[in-house]
Amino acid sequence: MPKRFLLLLLVLLSSCTGDNFNYRLVQVLDGDTIIVESLRDSSRERVRFLGIDAPESDQQEWGRRSTEFVEMRISQGDELYLETINPARDKYGRLLAYIFYEQNDKRYLLNEELLRNGLAEVFILNKWSSYNSLLKTAEARARDEKLNIWSSNGLSMSPYQFRQKK
Repeated sequence: MPKRFLLLLLVLLSSCTGDNFNYRLVQVLDGDTIIVESLRDSSRERVRFLGIDAPESDQQEWGRRSTEFVEMRISQGDELYLETINPARDKYGRLLAYIFYEQNDKRYLLNEELLRNGLAEVFILNKWSSYNSLLKTAEARARDEKLNIWSSNGLSMSPYQFRQKK
């Protein structure tokens, strides 16, 4: 019995931990997708932000606003720290990651900042992630304060619904 428990524990841990890499920003594509270059081997990756879903580029003004928010926080050439999970890729081959950047010797989680400012909604892929509570709290605050997409003139449908309708 203890061997089965240990095996189960190892399987669970392997499914919720990933790799952490240092990258340089190449381009911001939209509010939840960027292109980065590895500082290890110069390979390029298309990265989808984990835990959030930002409005689509053509989804009212909110797609533009979420993209601009990301561009105000990180710029081409900035070093980023990405934390991935297993599986590390989505069905489109994009790397799935939490995006961290530093400013004034402080590290920020960009995924959370988008939520806290009402420019994305929570989209949990891995229920074992240690960031889920943080992300849900950030979205709840933005909803309570009626910020941006949560305002009375905010999004008329979620990014997911918008993609399904297209």
